[in-house]
Amino acid sequence: GDDPGVSRGKPSPDLFLAAAAKLGAPPEACLVFEDAPNGIEAAKAAGMPCVFVPHSFMLQEGIPLADQPIVKAAGPTQVFPSLEQFRPEDFGLPPLSPAAKP
Repeated sequence: GDDPGVSRGKPSPDLFLAAAAKLGAPPEACLVFEDAPNGIEAAKAAGMPCVFVPHSFMLQEGIPLADQPIVKAAGPTQVFPSLEQFRPEDFGLPPLSPAAKP
């Protein structure tokens, strides 16, 4: 990329740390949404909470989402089958407005 603060790709935390610095926010105050294990690893290495929304092709049929090997290996803060299940208040953020809810 074009940012000199990002010399390595995921699973390095460089990208997330550069984004936090540009926002002027400490990493622990940021929230990462990811769809891949390398992104979860990068977010955790940056000290950021992370929400994992894995693609269905990554999942094994018949195993509950929380028990999926890919989810257990990644170790996200939370995991959802869809962003529609995300609740901002679980992270100390204001709830979605009624107009923004699916």
